[in-house]
Order: sequence, then structure tokens, then C-alpha cells
Amino acid sequence: MKRMKFCTICLVLAWVPAVSVAAPSGSRQRLADYFAALNRYDFEACLTFYAADAVTVHGNERTPFDRKVGQGYREFEAATHARFTYQIRSITGDTADVFETESNDFYKVLGNETHESHWAYRFREGLIYEEIQLSPPNDEYLKAYRALRAWIHRANPEVFKTVTSEDGNLVFNGRTAAAIMSLAREWRDTQGGSASPRTH
Repeated sequence: MKRMKFCTICLVLAWVPAVSVAAPSGSRQRLADYFAALNRYDFEACLTFYAADAVTVHGNERTPFDRKVGQGYREFEAATHARFTYQIRSITGDTADVFETESNDFYKVLGNETHESHWAYRFREGLIYEEIQLSPPNDEYLKAYRALRAWIHRANPEVFKTVTSEDGNLVFNGRTAAAIMSLAREWRDTQGGSASPRTH
């Protein structure tokens, strides 16, 4: 799910033996190795790409890399058969500008075959110490996600408490995956088989 601000199925990276990535080729290889680990849902391997003080940046908000949340994402991705692809747009100094796509069963139920995101990764001695969201999540995904969340709260208030965090956002991990997928399919059926939220 990567590091989506609202789920969210947002991304996570970690740390490996110190290897200088000042050269663009080094950054490219580090990203290739990272996405390979991501597509294996290998949380421990993903951790090896992050610095101990790594942060995620959404607008003006900087938050420390959260290992528990990251592990949950990998578990949810494995349960929903996620696949990631990426394209490096540029590498300047210690920063790689990357366009990413993710597909999984959850996105498909919500009517989005893939989720696109745009990130900058900043490296220090071979480790990602800062990941910056350069564009917000897909509008269509956010619309469907919010509609699903509101429906769960309204139709299944007790279940809502078991699959959301204190701030009311869905928690994506191995424990919640089956329940969230079941609820998402049920919600889709209430939309007449379409995942697009009704406007009436």
C-alpha cells in the first residue's frame, strides 16, 4: 500500500550496509533492489534500505519512519497480491525523483486498477533518510476510499472499530486484510456493482 497519507496503503523503506550512492548508478541499483524486496513483501529486507533517522514527508508534515506501520503494509500487500513498478525520472545529487504504480486486489475492488504516486528519495551513505511525497494520492482512489470508510462506519460500527485507527483511518495489516476486503466487496455491491461512490 505504500505510504498513502489516508490509509493508508502509503510505502516504507529501510537500511543496508553502508554503500555510497553519490553516483547515479548507485542510486539506481539501490532502488532496483528495494523494489525487488517490496515485491517479495519482505519487510525485513525493506528495512535494510532505511537510515535509523529516516522520515516521511507529506507537505509540511515530517514523521519518523514507522516500522510497525511498514510491516503492516507488507502484510496487507501480500494478502492482496500487490505488485509495484517504478520509473526513475531523474537523479540529482543525493535525490532520486521516482514515479511509482501499485496494483492490488483492494484497489481493484475500489475501481482502481492501479494507484499512482510520485516520490523523491534522498540517500545518505547508501540509505534512504528522507522520502518526500511530491503529489497527493489519486483523486478517484481517495473518493472511493472515503466513501468505503464512511459506509463501514455507518453500516458496521462495531467492525469499524476493529479495522481503523484512533483517527478513523483504515489500518492495513495482516490482521485486518480479510475483513477489509470482505467489507470492500460488500460496499461495492451496495453501489450496484460499481465501485464509484453514488452521488444521490
